[in-house]
Amino acid sequence: MNLRRHPNIYREGKRSTQKVQKINEFIYKIKKARREVEEALKKTNKIMKQRIDKSRGETIKYKEEDLI
Repeated sequence: MNLRRHPNIYREGKRSTQKVQKINEFIYKIKKARREVEEALKKTNKIMKQRIDKSRGETIKYKEEDLI
């Protein structure tokens, strides 16, 4: 027996389910926010690609005989 600390082994502790529920809600909110950000980034990427592709023209196809 440790005289400095005497753990109360026989006492049953209270188990809180509120903390678990709050953590689950927090994780759900984080995952939802991440999904929204991913969708927004994909949409923005698609729009940016369309704008850049508009300004680009067709590539010039050179033959072996052409002087550059």
